Parts: sequence; structure tokens; C-alpha cells
Amino acid sequence: QRGGVLVSGHVGNWELLLGTRVAFPDVPPVTFLAEAAPHAAINEALARLRQHGDGLEAIFREGGAQAASAAVRKGGIAALLVDRNVRRSQGGVYVPFLGLEARTTPLPAVIAQRHDVPVHPMFCLPIEGGRYRLWVGPDLTQGLPQDGDPHAWRRALLVRLNDIFEELIRARPEL
Repeated sequence: QRGGVLVSGHVGNWELLLGTRVAFPDVPPVTFLAEAAPHAAINEALARLRQHGDGLEAIFREGGAQAASAAVRKGGIAALLVDRNVRRSQGGVYVPFLGLEARTTPLPAVIAQRHDVPVHPMFCLPIEGGRYRLWVGPDLTQGLPQDGDPHAWRRALLVRLNDIFEELIRARPEL
């Protein structure tokens, strides 16, 4: 059983995106990084939204990268929201985004490289009638140059990822 990395952002509906896991019973367990809100009531409401059945596990910032990597090593899937300004002290690297260099998390690339697994972008996008469409993109690791420089490989993957975010944002800026 081979795991993988799913990446998304604060575009569309992340909580609903997690809920799509129940529609695919043959998909390995999904571990996702979550961040605690400053208010207990908000955390409780989010926890209820995120409990869409078996196969989903929330992990929080402290130790989250190691837990996500461990889940993939065991054949599971790490789901990551990656459109955050990650501080340099937390591993953030500058990658082009909407014409600027933006600090981006290398975590999806590090996990993919370490465990030789695919990275797929995934979004839950609203459509007419109050419904949503699940969109899963291609494996971003395919065709990346294998020149032996792990940092160049990671950067190339992150550029591809940010390009997909840019394309979606330009097409659907209201999201």
C-alpha cells in the first residue's frame, strides 16, 4: 500500500474536502494538519465538522510534520493546507506566487521525496445549486528533474504547486 500527499489551500471548502474521504472507502487513512483556534467553542465546532467517519485523523502543529510523515510511511495519506506564510525558522522557502516571492512550506515536497510518493493538489469547489465539485489534479512529482539536488527538486515541486494555486485564483478570485 503506497501513501501520498494531498495539498490544498483556503480556496473552496476545506472541511467539506475532508468529508469526501467517506465516499472513497478504499482510500488509505488520511492524516491532516490542523491548527487550534484561540477559542474552545470554535475548536469544538471544527472538531465536529472534521469527524466524517473512520480514516481521518487531525494532528496539530507541535510534532505535526513528523506525524504526517509517519502516516505516509505507513501507507496513509497526509492532507496539508499549504497556502500559509511559513516562517523561515519553520522551514519556509521563497517560491514565486502571483508575481511575488512568497514563503511556502516545503513539507509536501519533503514528505514526497523522503517516501517516494505522489503529491496531488485537491480542491472542493462550489458549483451551482449549493453543491460542490471535488477536483483532484495530477501528480506534481511526475517529470521533475532527477539531477540529485534535493533542494532544487523540492523547489520545482513547490513552483508547480503555486502555479496551480495561481491558476485557480485567477479563474475563481471570489473563492
